Parts: sequence; C-alpha cells; structure tokens
Amino acid sequence: MGCGASSRNDGIIRMNKTKLAGVDEFFDDVQSVADEIYNIKDPIDTNKEMFLYHTDIWKLECGNTHHGVVGLVFSLASKSAESDLGNLFKVVPQSPFVEINKNGAASDDAKAIGYFEEYVKALVSAKDKIGPLAEKVKTLAEKAPDMPDKAKSEMENSGSMGAMDKMNAVRYTATNCKMLATMPGLIKELQQTVTDSLAEVQGAGKELQGKSSNMSETRKKCIDAKCSSAKDCYLTAGDKIDTSPEKVKEWKAKSKKGRKGKAVKAKK
Repeated sequence: MGCGASSRNDGIIRMNKTKLAGVDEFFDDVQSVADEIYNIKDPIDTNKEMFLYHTDIWKLECGNTHHGVVGLVFSLASKSAESDLGNLFKVVPQSPFVEINKNGAASDDAKAIGYFEEYVKALVSAKDKIGPLAEKVKTLAEKAPDMPDKAKSEMENSGSMGAMDKMNAVRYTATNCKMLATMPGLIKELQQTVTDSLAEVQGAGKELQGKSSNMSETRKKCIDAKCSSAKDCYLTAGDKIDTSPEKVKEWKAKSKKGRKGKAVKAKK
C-alpha cells in the first residue's frame, strides 16, 4: 500500500489524527515541517498581495512587482517638486534592492512602500531556509511508504480500538501520505517564487536606473495624464508589459496559487 499525490481542496496541508501513537508521532513531524513552510511562504504572499493591491497593479494582465515598483516611483515623482526628483529612489545591492524615499509619500503610495519593504525582507529571509526544509521534506517522504504497514501493525496490537476508529485510522493514514506527497512540489514552488520575485524587484531597479535621467519628463507625463495610481503611472511612462499568450498563461497559473484575496479582504 503506497502513498500517492493529492491535497485538500483549499491546498493547505493538514495532518489528520489517526489515534495511533507511533503513526501520529510521524505525522506530527510532517505537520511541523509544513507549518515551517507556511511561516516562510505566508509573509511573502501577503505582503506581495497587499503591495499589488495598493499600487493597483493587480488589475493589469501580467502585472507584477516589477511594474508596481516602477509605477510607484513614477507616482511619487508626479506628486513631488522638480527639485526632489533625484531623491526618489536608490538602487542598492542588498535588501530592499530599490530604496524608495518615504518622505512625502501618502495614502496608497505610503502603504505600498511599507508592504514592498516587508515583501523583500520575507524573500531574502526565505533564501537560506528553503534548502534545510527541502532536506527535511525529503527525509519524511522516504519514510512515508512505511506508514500504512505501521498503522496496520499498531491496529493489530491495539485491543481497545473500535471498528470505526480503525477505519478512520486507515483512511487518515492514506490521506496524510497523499498530502505529504505534495510537499516537495510546494518547496519547489516556493524556491521558484523567491527566485522569480527577486528578479522582478531587481528588474525594476534596472528600469528605474535607465529612466532616472528623464524623471522630469516622466513626472510631466503622469501629471498631464492625470494618473491617480502607480498602475496609471506605469502604463503612462513604463516599459511595455509582455502580454504574449505564453506570458498570460504563466501569469494566470501563478495568480491561482496561494491564498489569494484573503490579505486584501482582511486589511484594505
């Protein structure tokens, strides 16, 4: 009896109690590692979601943090004096990679800066934690095929376990094994998210550096277009967003993952 790949409807890994001491001890370890993964993943997802919300970039097909960061700086430029345009941002080699000047920022722009900073902190923090977690997941996955037989053995040696509890123990052991089988994919997805996200942020820094000498012109464009958000400013003065069919497909697939929407509903 082996372990296949499956997950809960909401995609969140939760171990069921089998009421078998040895089996539950193993699945408690699995849950602990799953919780570690979510403790890394959730701050990334939440701060990204809130950043995209306060910049309005979430409304753009294929919009991401690159466009949000650039549009945010442009938005600040449109609300700044000419003399302050040279102090709006600075590209640095470490977190947050693009330092955005908070002075004078208000409303959604100010909130977006805060979420952006926390987002990059979460990404950088995740980098050194993913490798050790992947090793833990690998070790647990190697032991998983033994769990059905272990459950059977524990049930045979239990004189007080009722028929219903035994049936649930078998079912929950199988379900837990299936959810454990999804964890390597979750780790791989998290690693890709961190890599892609940092590339987006650093890409924003490159675009801003390339446009820094024309910030006065960018400011005028955004003012003339009566831009009301970072999204509007990006569409007015930023590089063209790639909305080719393959990019749209990739963007939609990423948008469906995680617990999208919960952070916005809770904090907006």
